[in-house]
Amino acid sequence: MHPYANVDFSSILSSMLWLAIALLAPMLFAVSNIFDNDLTNLHFKKVPTLVYYSSLFNTLFLPFVFLIQRPVALPIAMIPVAIAIGAIEILYLFPYYAALRRDDTSVVVSLFGLGKLFIPFLAYLFVREALHPIQYVGFSLIILGSICVSLNLKQHIKLNAAFGYMLSCSALLSVEAILYKYIFDSVSWGTGFTWSVIFSFVFALCFWLVPKWRSDIFEKSDAFVHKLPVFLANEFFTFSGSAALTYAVSIGSVTLTQGIESTQPFFVLIYALLLKRFMPKVFKERIDGKSLRRKFFWFVVIIVGIVMAV
Repeated sequence: MHPYANVDFSSILSSMLWLAIALLAPMLFAVSNIFDNDLTNLHFKKVPTLVYYSSLFNTLFLPFVFLIQRPVALPIAMIPVAIAIGAIEILYLFPYYAALRRDDTSVVVSLFGLGKLFIPFLAYLFVREALHPIQYVGFSLIILGSICVSLNLKQHIKLNAAFGYMLSCSALLSVEAILYKYIFDSVSWGTGFTWSVIFSFVFALCFWLVPKWRSDIFEKSDAFVHKLPVFLANEFFTFSGSAALTYAVSIGSVTLTQGIESTQPFFVLIYALLLKRFMPKVFKERIDGKSLRRKFFWFVVIIVGIVMAV
């Protein structure tokens, strides 16, 4: 018998495609984190104003979805699910931007993994997703490594405001991931993703109904125009990351996709190593010899986790 007779190459290729798409999401999100830090700490002091302007471009990039998969009308039963996803897309930004103002970007990004610890339970409870035990071990290693890779364990793990904000933020995103998996069981990725983005845009427009928010949106219009290229770049990477993440969820395990997405701090460190010399005020990542050795250990843990999960 040929040594490769029993090898399912189509399954291997499908797994490699899923992994590539799932890894693309944290690569793109890590870039958007850099822009988020600049916008929230230097230019927009009120979170609702920044959330509003950040959400304006959500629908601008939707034509790209049509190039991949044409969306259609949502079934009536799925409309509440898409509305809930759209609401979460707006709500999670409030604690996220608040956390960025209270701690380093790398620390905040690491804390994204907190809420993902509940993903396996939620996935089994609501979408009946059950994995092999070794995959759950891999998922746990990815989350552990992703949280620890950018944290100085002696200084940064503390129950401060940023910790609380990111716990609520990551919990919201975990619920959103489960809702996406639920809606993708009934409709295509293009349909579920497109309508969720549209509903998030509608929620952003509702900010005009709050007098204080509306007033600050007017006051910051000049700053918005001045930083328009930054907003465009930021939302391009955010939209692309969301598209890759949700597409990976639609074709694979939501638990494992969320685990892979937690490798974001790894890419933040890579960007810091490459660009900190040119952008010292943007990156606060520790890249001395001792810190890099510690981070390398956690990178190995993440890689082992990915291998076990996939």
